[in-house]
Amino acid sequence: MDIILFNLENKVYGIEIIHCKEIEIIKHITPINYSSKNFKYYIEGITNIRGEIVTVINLKKLFRLNKNTYKNNLIIRLKNKKEKIGILIDEVMDIINIASSQIDFSKGHIHQEYLPYIKYTAIVNHKPILILNPENL
Repeated sequence: MDIILFNLENKVYGIEIIHCKEIEIIKHITPINYSSKNFKYYIEGITNIRGEIVTVINLKKLFRLNKNTYKNNLIIRLKNKKEKIGILIDEVMDIINIASSQIDFSKGHIHQEYLPYIKYTAIVNHKPILILNPENL
């Protein structure tokens, strides 16, 4: 299975490439202010990519990392049947292929709050990498 590895504040995360439509630098994000109690605090705003309005998700806010800013507005646009979504990242590190023997579905090491967003942990070069679950973003 092919995985895109990306960096957020010097931590490496991944997402299965089958869930990715494209990687793009975007020029402008329009912030959205919601008053709804159902608002997802990690939504950065919306952007226009070739005439399509895409919701931009700030993973640093989602995972409550120290900085909420990015080096540039680089997003991985996801394939999603329900919504048009892009996730902000600092940089793409690599695209790798992992075997099923490198996948660990146990989630005891993941904080309860983040469980819906993590699909599994991949062990790459003896290091754990959290693989996102795009269905729950």
